[in-house]
Amino acid sequence: MHRLLAKQLKRANLSLEQLPEQLQTLLLNVDQAYQQGDEDRRLLERSLDLMSEEMVAQNNQLSQRLVTLNTTLDAIQDAVIVVDKQGHYLTYNQPAKALFNIDSSFSNTLNEASLLESLGAKLEVPGDLLGILHPLEDNKQAELVGVLSLRQAKYLEYCSRPKMIDGELAGRVWSFRDITELKRKEAQIRFQACHDALTGLPNRQLFVDRLEQALLQKKRQTAPLAVMFLDLDHFKDVNDLLGHEVGDKLLCTVAKRIETCLREQDTLARFGGDEFILLLDTISDENEALVVANRILTALSKPYDELSDQIKISSSIGIAYAPRHGRNVEDLTRKADMAMYQAKALGRNTFASFQPKMEAQALYRLSLEARLRAAVQNQELELYFQPKLHTREMRLIGFEALIRWHCPEHGIVSPGEFIPIAEQSDLILDIGEWVLNEACRQLVKWRELGHDQIGMAVNLSVKQIHQPNFIDSIAALMEEYQIPDGLLELEITESMVIDNIDTTIAVLEALRQMGVKVAIDDFGTGYSSLNYLRQLPADTLKIDQSFVAALHDSPSDLEIIKTIIAVAHTLNFMVIAEGVEDLKTLNILSEVNCDEVQGYLLSRPMPAELVESFLQPAHINRLYEALNS
Repeated sequence: MHRLLAKQLKRANLSLEQLPEQLQTLLLNVDQAYQQGDEDRRLLERSLDLMSEEMVAQNNQLSQRLVTLNTTLDAIQDAVIVVDKQGHYLTYNQPAKALFNIDSSFSNTLNEASLLESLGAKLEVPGDLLGILHPLEDNKQAELVGVLSLRQAKYLEYCSRPKMIDGELAGRVWSFRDITELKRKEAQIRFQACHDALTGLPNRQLFVDRLEQALLQKKRQTAPLAVMFLDLDHFKDVNDLLGHEVGDKLLCTVAKRIETCLREQDTLARFGGDEFILLLDTISDENEALVVANRILTALSKPYDELSDQIKISSSIGIAYAPRHGRNVEDLTRKADMAMYQAKALGRNTFASFQPKMEAQALYRLSLEARLRAAVQNQELELYFQPKLHTREMRLIGFEALIRWHCPEHGIVSPGEFIPIAEQSDLILDIGEWVLNEACRQLVKWRELGHDQIGMAVNLSVKQIHQPNFIDSIAALMEEYQIPDGLLELEITESMVIDNIDTTIAVLEALRQMGVKVAIDDFGTGYSSLNYLRQLPADTLKIDQSFVAALHDSPSDLEIIKTIIAVAHTLNFMVIAEGVEDLKTLNILSEVNCDEVQGYLLSRPMPAELVESFLQPAHINRLYEALNS
């Protein structure tokens, strides 16, 4: 070959054999023609120079594209390996090099087989690789997509697509992505969706799912299962007295204690607040659930000294059984809940199994609530009044307003029965507003009849005193009815005081500043904390009738009353005892300096029209004579 042609090829960094066949023939022809003459030689030299420059430019452009392609591949976070039709590698990027530990010596022998061999060694179950490649046996052009579980709890997402050129299979492109962190976050989200954030226990959703699965299994088994609804007794007291942080820690401790009483196949879930629910799957008989319930009560009654020596907690547990009490989630949880309320009614710190009568009671309760709502709208409620007596002066000082309900369907319904329903349904707000207005209206009427020293006591609900406009509404009543200072007395229970103590104290202070007296009702049945008592802006302590009922037969009750009176007087409180039914009890209370009394000895609660007769001077004189006899 002529040296000129060789020179040009060398400049292009090419050999003749690397050129297409037609170009090779052309160049050889040119080379032959080159030797024919000087003129032709010059023309050919110029043609070769131009051709050489074009080849150099094309070669540089190709090199630049390869650099760009390799840079782009390396910038991709996914590991990418490209192999040809025979499985030999064509290229790979830096993430692939790091993932498969590819070094320069290994890259010379890298192929699809070695790639898969390396991958299989990383799998948690190496045999899984065969299942991944199975589709290629029937279709070489199949696309493979999936996730591989690697050792050390890692996950690798893979994708393998065929490389096609002009419709023909020319190789395969493999890409891999580490999704371990994504899987971890997904697992965390799934856990959070199905578990309680505080205790880590299954939540309502997961419990329902497990109970549904257990009930499906019951169709093929004869062994019963039990659903247990558990509620902590007086848990709110812990939050109020010790704070929510201690309350949260207590819930976590309770959860752990309950778990120690269960088997591995059982499920404990937190339903919310201080409510837990348990699934005892495949118990031998129903008595086994009773044993577990008793075990839980014992575990929860132990001291919680690690949290506070003031915590004394117990629980009430309701139990329902499948299939006897139901075959679906709703029936079983509802009946276990009913049984739990029965356990509370039995005195708490106990358990009760569902009985059909509980459902009838629940239906009656729902019916009563609907009827009570109608009674409020139709003004079917009525106030009765019970007199109060000053013991040292033997003088009638006022009345306590007591609500009564004569239901057309259910007859006379006890306040102890319908007031709790009103509290739970918020009807108590409407009822409380009506009672206050009616009591004030009646007080004004008595004053117009000349009884201007008679006072009126009205019971309040905790929901009333926490209403934002409560103080304004009382001020409006005092203004509307022109009630003198000291004649309206509002009674709150001892337990209500602890319910948001700061707010309660602020409300009581505001009431007293506008001339309203404040009485603490049912004293002695709740916390009886001197720490709280000395903070209260109150005027009167009302001793619960449970201490008064057997006063002359119970030295301990007498000592309690004497102590209450002594403490109350030290704190400048008046003391009134309710439930006084005989002269002997009145005389004992007078001897221990009880300031006021009320009870059947004076009169049973009476409607407003009878109060006017009761207040007649002749009747009052006869009453005083009888009390002094």
